[in-house]
Amino acid sequence: LQAWYYRRFALDEPHLYRAMFGGEIGTGAHETPEDVEAALATFVLLLDRIERCDRAGRWQVDDVALAGEVCWAMVHGFAGIELSGFFEDAGRDPRAAMSDAMRRIALGFGDDPAAVTESTDRARRRAARAELL
Repeated sequence: LQAWYYRRFALDEPHLYRAMFGGEIGTGAHETPEDVEAALATFVLLLDRIERCDRAGRWQVDDVALAGEVCWAMVHGFAGIELSGFFEDAGRDPRAAMSDAMRRIALGFGDDPAAVTESTDRARRRAARAELL
């Protein structure tokens, strides 16, 4: 669900999204320790979710930070690509593409295919109810 919120924010606030991530990503782009803390907060939430997947035996993760970077890069990349107009120009459904990419990441980290299908279906239903899609 966090990925769908990320996407929705990018689409609803493209100028702010681009200002936040335009040329610089990372703690060096922020001027104060408070800015750094705020910037890392959502990433920490993602790492917590990944750790829960690992503890539950759904994912096999040796490096939680790297797994988080992989997930974030995918969602961030999809948001940027969608903002560029690519999916529309190519006649592709960005929601279906991103959903499939999330599924493939979960499978790559060792999740059970049936469990992934159940989880991604549930996340899409919750995202639809929250009007994120």
